[in-house]
Amino acid sequence: MACNESITAGHVRAPGFHRALHAMEEEWRAAGFFEPSLTRLLTELFFTGCLMFLSLRWSGRRPLLGGFMMGLAILAHFRMAHESGHQKGFHRPDRWSSQQLHTIAFYSITNLGAGIDGLVWQKEHRLHHAYTMSDKDPQIVWRPDALMPLCALEEEPLNKFIARHPVGSTLLRWQELFFLPTLMLVGKHWLAYLTYQRIPSASSDHIFARKLLLSGHYAMQCVAMWLLVWRRSPHAASKLRRLRRCALWFVGCTVASSAVEPMFLFNHIDTGRSHSLHQNDKIAQVCHTINYAMRLPSWLPLDEYLIPVSYHIEHHLTPKMPDENLPYITADVIRLTSKYGLPYRTQPIEILAWDFHLRLAAIPRDRWGGAGAIIPILLFGIVSACCWCHGRPWLWSRSASVGAVLHDLEYDEKQSSWPCSGSSELGQGQLELLKERLVSN
Repeated sequence: MACNESITAGHVRAPGFHRALHAMEEEWRAAGFFEPSLTRLLTELFFTGCLMFLSLRWSGRRPLLGGFMMGLAILAHFRMAHESGHQKGFHRPDRWSSQQLHTIAFYSITNLGAGIDGLVWQKEHRLHHAYTMSDKDPQIVWRPDALMPLCALEEEPLNKFIARHPVGSTLLRWQELFFLPTLMLVGKHWLAYLTYQRIPSASSDHIFARKLLLSGHYAMQCVAMWLLVWRRSPHAASKLRRLRRCALWFVGCTVASSAVEPMFLFNHIDTGRSHSLHQNDKIAQVCHTINYAMRLPSWLPLDEYLIPVSYHIEHHLTPKMPDENLPYITADVIRLTSKYGLPYRTQPIEILAWDFHLRLAAIPRDRWGGAGAIIPILLFGIVSACCWCHGRPWLWSRSASVGAVLHDLEYDEKQSSWPCSGSSELGQGQLELLKERLVSN
């Protein structure tokens, strides 16, 4: 059943669905599922610390891998920032001795740790929960041109943009190739820029401190880059080589931390636009949300530490429940959605990304007009350059080995032609003859 058809059919049974959900919430509260786990919190902090330690160890020798580990640590901060924005678990204000301490912790996790303004994100995320995938959703704006100029979801806005910008639309002509790499390279920084610009409009509280902490997030990355990469580079390395190593570290950090953008996008984008404009419509939220399939065992939930909300349907139904308890209510949620004829989708994130890729590729447009023909040539040049750069040392080593073998063969042939190499007796006689000549002289 399609999502909007499920919503229409579900609204007929909406009173019964909400009564059943409310009864389940009371059972979950009585079972202690709304209480956080101190062990889980310490484990997450230990895991984040391990990622930072690996970045410390590897950044000097392998800057790309070291930066990637730091980016994963920032991604783990996104997960904590999500819980802090919902004020659930240990992030509830009533669990802190004073409001000031809670505010300091909130800004430290969101602005300084995750690189987004906490109040701006909190305000928009509440609207996302209230109007998931509808026209009032500020975080996933469902319009055919909402992601322009990154990509277009329908033919009309895509072809209009190509007609207006024949050269500037080069990447859009091949959007299925450039959408995800571009999102992974600029997504996190674009999100930080947007929240920074919206700080005054979201709230007038602590404007200077929020901007300072958000800027401090990037200042800390620069300091880490200088300490872990620049200073630990070989002493004989030139400035250009040091800058190249720092750039590799920053790219690795950016790609890992920007993974939060496609993770959040693929939780909803495949379900299409919601026509429901009811506030906090739980039926619409179930129909327009997809869970990610978790592969690691429950005793080693590393994927849950990195993915901000793995059990996203359960989270939309109970946004105040700590993330570590969401797997315990999955069976109840499946029974509830099955009883009322609502979809419950669980798919691997790579399958959702591939389906979205095919969807972008299937949109008709003129690929070869303007500068579109440059893209295949450019890709071929990049692949050839990479093969040459990585294959040239191997070719040189092989040619040096072959040259050494040929030199040894030539040396052996010369050895065999010398008079003293024929037999040991002949060589000994020649030595005696030389001694006699020296004595006579």
